[in-house]
Amino acid sequence: MPSALAHHCHHFGYRLRAAVTLWLLAGGAAASTLPEVRVQAGALVQTEDRATYVGTAASSTATGLALKAQQTPQPVQTLPRSLLNDQAVQTVQDVVLLSAGLTVSRGQLYARGFPLGHWMLDGVGVSFDHHFDVGQNLALYDRVEVVQGATGLMQGLGNPSASMNLVRKQPTAQPRLALQLRSGSWQQRGVMVDGAGPLNAARTLRARWVVDAQNQHSFRDQVAQRQRSYYGVVEADVAEQTTLRLGASQESRHRRDSFSALPTAPDGGDLGLPRSTYLGYDWEYWHQRTNSVFAQLESEWANGWQLRADALQLRSRLDYLGTYLEGDAGALAQSLGQFAYIQRQASYALSLRGPWMFAGRSHQLALGLSHRRWNAAGQGWSLPGWRNGVSVHALHAEPQPLPPLALLQTYAYQYRQTLAPTQTGAWLAAQLQLAERWQLILGSRWERYRHQEEVGDSYRAPQSLDRRRDRHHSRYAALVWALDARHSAYLHSSDSFLPGSQRDAAGQVLPAATGRTLGAGIQGQYRDQRLQVGLHLFQTTQRNAPEQEDDQTTCPTWPGVSCYRAIDQVRSRGVLVQVQGQINPRWEVSASYTWADNRYARDALKPDQRFEPQLPRQQWQLATVYRLPDSPWRIGASVYWQSAIANAGLASAQRYHIRQSGYTLVGAMAAYQIAPQWQLQVNVRNMLDRRYYQSIESPAYTSYGAPRSVQMVLGYRY
Repeated sequence: MPSALAHHCHHFGYRLRAAVTLWLLAGGAAASTLPEVRVQAGALVQTEDRATYVGTAASSTATGLALKAQQTPQPVQTLPRSLLNDQAVQTVQDVVLLSAGLTVSRGQLYARGFPLGHWMLDGVGVSFDHHFDVGQNLALYDRVEVVQGATGLMQGLGNPSASMNLVRKQPTAQPRLALQLRSGSWQQRGVMVDGAGPLNAARTLRARWVVDAQNQHSFRDQVAQRQRSYYGVVEADVAEQTTLRLGASQESRHRRDSFSALPTAPDGGDLGLPRSTYLGYDWEYWHQRTNSVFAQLESEWANGWQLRADALQLRSRLDYLGTYLEGDAGALAQSLGQFAYIQRQASYALSLRGPWMFAGRSHQLALGLSHRRWNAAGQGWSLPGWRNGVSVHALHAEPQPLPPLALLQTYAYQYRQTLAPTQTGAWLAAQLQLAERWQLILGSRWERYRHQEEVGDSYRAPQSLDRRRDRHHSRYAALVWALDARHSAYLHSSDSFLPGSQRDAAGQVLPAATGRTLGAGIQGQYRDQRLQVGLHLFQTTQRNAPEQEDDQTTCPTWPGVSCYRAIDQVRSRGVLVQVQGQINPRWEVSASYTWADNRYARDALKPDQRFEPQLPRQQWQLATVYRLPDSPWRIGASVYWQSAIANAGLASAQRYHIRQSGYTLVGAMAAYQIAPQWQLQVNVRNMLDRRYYQSIESPAYTSYGAPRSVQMVLGYRY
């Protein structure tokens, strides 16, 4: 970003405060009156009945204010149900191929070079744990909203990466039923049933339920998964313009899989292993289950103000038994471990928003309170070097039965850890109509965070390490200029705050990571808001970003808990271009280009080196579908391209350099309308069968992407 622009963005929030004060004192007499600001509850608007790829409803995910895309001073992308269906997207991890700037490495989602640590369910903040959440089944949700950049105003805690909001499917006043039968590569078999409708004649009591089940093997030998998802919700009109909603869901995944990835040569070179290579055994498993219950109360008053109260509880459990590799192909050791991990979360939120008049203009105000507490407890054992001198070419030369776990556990390294953070916040946001074409958005959030932790292992008894408290004030400021009826420009500044929870090799808790994101952009809408285009520039700096130490030999809690260090300053700069919506009544498109350069801006160990070099600097994504004229056929395609990635370092006293050149993944789809209520759809992924590394974390942890696959879906809608 040019230095002059960055300097202006850094200070414009304070100058605007002075400007708006003078304008309010003057009464805004010189400005003409804009139409009234209309506040609508975007969360209630569903996308499943719309064939378009663009969401036209107002969203409050970014600021708490009900703003349409052209009014939001940040990149916001809505992935509606039609897009998810056309591209056969089933999990959160699949969203990466569709959402601008998102990428995944070793199961962790990233944006702008920073990991996603928090996300939202129906706008309620929860912690993101990649063990559970990247496999979240999207059959339960109507759409996915992604806000790029720092979202400290609404989240309170998190990195300046992005915020993902999963919006659940809602009951309907009209009866409806949807069925899906899925079949595909690697013995994929799946079924989904989705029903909704009124429960009484007056339609004041409505319900919805979704059941989804799938069994599937993998392109890797012996790997398989069984997934079950259940969701139910009931809503009632308890008073005029007041709705109460109660619901619950359960998701379970049972995988036969290993923690092991694929190793490289000692220098980081590719061993040329088959993509089907699996370096585990058939007795290894991951068992995961997440239960949730929630309640929502929404009330809209005659003056346009809306009140919303949310309560959400989550309980997740993970049980794992398996192996993992250490070293590289020149000196591999296979370790064995077993652990259990339980996570409980409770989130509560109360918000109020609506229009207000001042100086002859209509403005918008939103405020809210939130409280979140979660408890995570994990314990297990690890036996490093269970098998030494392992060869990747002869690992399965002889069958390896399940070892005597009870006996091995007595000699293993044992550990346990309990985390109990609590977060309480209050926020306030205002959209001020300065003039006919100028809008000022100001926001503040006050956060209080408390962290408790208990750690114990084979060498020390469980002990409470700290009861740390942090307080933080996050600011948000933006100026939006309506250039004409179709285009707007903005300047934007927002804060991020991530309290320290990791420890360094000396046992000290890392300081909180704080950051600021500056942004500028131009957005446009065409075809009566059916096509949206945006150009966005950003610069993010973060101080004290946590990074796992490359050498864990001096870490007193390894291998149970890793040690980290705090980076003095990390900087991310980039540009994002988005095009989404309807080119013409038959042609839908969702496309984006992202360039992000992430560097150690100030760091003694890695000055000016790339931060998170295993992530691509450039990405290009396209998903499109076209309905043939006077035909029951729809055809579509998808293209994903990313630039080269590399990772270098020191392992086993030898320098390594892992590299993956840039690659392109091409997909195709075709759908045939058999009858008004029946459709047959076929999707092909990685149609050119490109061989590539999906992850290059270290010489012992690389993984190949999936080869060509085909899925067929027979769907029914009533």
